Amino acid sequence: MMVQIDKRAFLLGGAAALVFRPSPASAQAPLTAIPNPGIVGKARLEVLMMPILEVTLYGPNGIWTGNDPFALRVDYLTHLAGKGMTRRAIMEMRSTGLATEDQLAAWAARLQGILPDVDKGDTLYTVRTPSRTTAFYRSGSLLGRIDDPAFTDAFFAICLGPHTSQQALRRQLLGLG
Repeated sequence: MMVQIDKRAFLLGGAAALVFRPSPASAQAPLTAIPNPGIVGKARLEVLMMPILEVTLYGPNGIWTGNDPFALRVDYLTHLAGKGMTRRAIMEMRSTGLATEDQLAAWAARLQGILPDVDKGDTLYTVRTPSRTTAFYRSGSLLGRIDDPAFTDAFFAICLGPHTSQQALRRQLLGLG
């Protein structure tokens, strides 16, 4: 399962903002918000045949509805800067049409304080909680939380929304192809 994006998109900051190097005990911590978490789908993102990241979507009983809690696990296959991931996430959220420029500016400031630089082998979990907030985890520890349902909707639309720029990635994550 591979997804191709163009070089320009990658240079603008990589893929959706998501980091964490798991230990066996901490690997499950971010999934505790999801009842009976199971894998919905997996996808790999490559740019010019260079692997960038692998994404796994977890949902209750391996099902994603968009309304129940879910998590994205992103395993990084190369170095990406947190600032670049923030820029890319804001650009992608802008394209969904789900946020105002004022919201995007506020969210950029929050994301920049949460998203670290990542290296090959790092993993980050991003969790949509039951209260529609977004929690970011690394090594089983909470990096930060954005308690804004509008942010949550726009952020997860980057990979899972019907208007994502990464349709092949979306289909693979949702088990549609």
